[in-house]
Amino acid sequence: MFRWESLKQAWPEIQKLLTEHWRDVDVMHDVAPLAPDLPRYIYFEQQGMLRIMTARSSGKLVGYATICVLPHLHHLSTVFASVDTLWLRPDYRSGWTGARMIRHIERNMKKLGAAVVQIASKVHYQADRGGTAKLLEHLGYRPTEVSYAKVLK
Repeated sequence: MFRWESLKQAWPEIQKLLTEHWRDVDVMHDVAPLAPDLPRYIYFEQQGMLRIMTARSSGKLVGYATICVLPHLHHLSTVFASVDTLWLRPDYRSGWTGARMIRHIERNMKKLGAAVVQIASKVHYQADRGGTAKLLEHLGYRPTEVSYAKVLK
């Protein structure tokens, strides 16, 4: 079951899954430790720029998405829904759960006036585990940019 919740409602349970999520998808554990900026998330939500979607099974949190919804800095007249986080526990990734989750995001972002939904897919995750790239392309998404990162020492 997917539903929209406030950060205040969802945060205690999301916080319990964050470390597993971070270990699952992040590649810079030694350089960028997990330290969410909760006050900024709260501010973004208060300004109407952040939406939280939860995925629940029998009431238990099994996944979540955080989405920033606002006019794009380069395209002021166009609202973009940029998915900040999108994660499902591994034991819930079979079947079409991920696709249903993304479709739920799309429907609701359209209602909020978004013209574009952006979702990033970790390159290492694609290579190691199939990632979300195939799913996203199946759902009509297409790659528009490749992001590179370099750790500065």
